[in-house]
Amino acid sequence: MTTKNTNLAIFCDFLKWIEPFAPAYQRPRVYFVARRQGSSFEILKCRIFLFDHDDSSQPQSMRSENFVAGYFYLEGHYFRDFVLNLLNGKADFDGLDATIEISAADEPIFSKFHPEGLAAQNRLSVLSFVGKSLDAFISPSVDWELKAARPPYDGLADLFGDFRLGPPSANSYVLEIVAGQTGAVDYNSSVADGIAQPCVRIDSRLDRTQCELSVRIIEGTRIIRKTLPSSDFLWTSTDKLHLGSVKVESPPAALLNCTLIYRGQAVHTAWLKDPSQTQNSHRTVLESIDPSLNVLSALLSGDTAKERGSNSRDLERGIAWLAWLLGFAPLNVGSDRKLSDAVDVVAYSPTGHYAVIECTTALLKADNKLTNLAGRAERIRAALTGAGNHFSKVVPIIVSTRPRDELKADFEAATALGITVITREDIENAFALRSLFAPNAEALLSEAARDRL
Repeated sequence: MTTKNTNLAIFCDFLKWIEPFAPAYQRPRVYFVARRQGSSFEILKCRIFLFDHDDSSQPQSMRSENFVAGYFYLEGHYFRDFVLNLLNGKADFDGLDATIEISAADEPIFSKFHPEGLAAQNRLSVLSFVGKSLDAFISPSVDWELKAARPPYDGLADLFGDFRLGPPSANSYVLEIVAGQTGAVDYNSSVADGIAQPCVRIDSRLDRTQCELSVRIIEGTRIIRKTLPSSDFLWTSTDKLHLGSVKVESPPAALLNCTLIYRGQAVHTAWLKDPSQTQNSHRTVLESIDPSLNVLSALLSGDTAKERGSNSRDLERGIAWLAWLLGFAPLNVGSDRKLSDAVDVVAYSPTGHYAVIECTTALLKADNKLTNLAGRAERIRAALTGAGNHFSKVVPIIVSTRPRDELKADFEAATALGITVITREDIENAFALRSLFAPNAEALLSEAARDRL
């Protein structure tokens, strides 16, 4: 199969995948940046969003001597033909005839469940076509040209960001098609006095009778599962949205995992709880000291480093606090400067096992962190065995505030050393979700030992 045919085949697969939601994708918006090439223009990046969003505060176009940026709407029935023209190398960008160079050597990347969507617990599908590297355009000459543009921009990164195209150096995708969220569960849904009232919203162009809500009610170790049909909902509608709500019994301190389903496809999932009750007494205690856990959130995110010029010891302290929330007994060894060459945190589980944790704001291989962690964990393991505690497991874990995509290149090295990797996404999940449950250090340690990345 030729590359051209491959591109077309994968585009057709993408259309088939999003077909259940197609009625909501009737007015795609196209964003682009192009550069002058002789008497014509070449597209540097084009991104097509298939869902509506409000950009009333954004300039509709930008022009400089050699660059043009803008956005425009496509009527839904023109979308397919527009993309086919792009795959053939040329298209009309709202009156601007431009060429686009899609790589003949690289297949498009079809991400049915894009990581950004998974992080937000919603359905986000993205089809990406590879083009040329943009590194040559990240230069002072381009930046200074764009400072004089109408309207002005600080550089290519600023221009790409304002026109929703992502960082110019993040990848070499020249064309991306984004099929985004068409419905959601409302995080502010009421849960009080033993009754939960999940609220949902879906695009008004979709058929609300095709909606369902799956609910998992988690009460300690007991899980109640049910699926509620559209007919159980109380519905109202506006020009843009169908709004529905339904009542569900909720035992004291229960957690509700609610997932909006449309035509048999999960669209968005959310966790609901009674804010006055919790399954995790550790979290209750810490919230009485640190209301809303703002201090812990700052320690884990790195905000304290920006505020006070502090270092990674703030992250170490934050990870120790988080470990306590999750049911461990943590020892923040690295906080003592006299022990700066030791492991950062040792976390003890109720049944006598240990997580040996190294914290970093950098990449995993920086400063030989992986090798050092493996050696420190082995010394602790040997000491326990020598003292007759051979039954105690020792699980080395490295925690980084970097996102998963930035750390992928180091996963193989970590796996070879038997080290579990915790990324920014894992930290956020543990803080926002796992800490709501009754503490279960054993389950978490077993996961870490099993899932060696």
